[in-house]
Amino acid sequence: MDKTGIANLALSNLGEARIQNLTDDNSRARACNARLDDCITTILRMHVWNSALERADLTSIDTPLFGWNYTFQLPANYIRVVEVNPISRFMVEKKNILSNESSLKLLYVGVPTDINNLDSLLIEAIAMKLAIEIAETLTRKQGLKAELMQKYVIALQEARAANSHDRTPEHRERSSYLDAKRGRFSVPHRTFNTPTEGYEANKYDYSIGYNVG
Repeated sequence: MDKTGIANLALSNLGEARIQNLTDDNSRARACNARLDDCITTILRMHVWNSALERADLTSIDTPLFGWNYTFQLPANYIRVVEVNPISRFMVEKKNILSNESSLKLLYVGVPTDINNLDSLLIEAIAMKLAIEIAETLTRKQGLKAELMQKYVIALQEARAANSHDRTPEHRERSSYLDAKRGRFSVPHRTFNTPTEGYEANKYDYSIGYNVG
């Protein structure tokens, strides 16, 4: 499924007509085109999605003024760090990653060149997020946004549950599907009692520290 397909999934949840392309000259296409990339980035940043994992062998490009020995440029499609090797301290700063190692192998979540590589349940969650973002622009239906939010939370739960089944337990994130089923949504150092609050807050930036996964 391409980006237009995701847009049409979102539109179907709003009861709106399909589009042929994101560049179509109509309000539906314009609304989807304006928000889709942001929705993809937001959802991908929330979790270590297996279908969005990328690997890169980084070479130092500069020496920081202080604090670290080496600067590495992050890949253009970078979203969040999962792991660095050798295991060491690091910090993400703007579009770079700083380290005291002279070379780094980076495992990260990135926006795939082909969106179709994303898991189908993850695509459903992105489409639901997009539907929420464009609902007020395209419709005036009372209560629709609240209904969509409930569906969005369920879609995220299902996507995360499927994702956890595709990796061994020691690589699963601390915010588990069981927590979600109990109605408690955790991110490092914080626990939330409502699903939307927890999921929207789960944008913790592992930008400084050791490997995470």
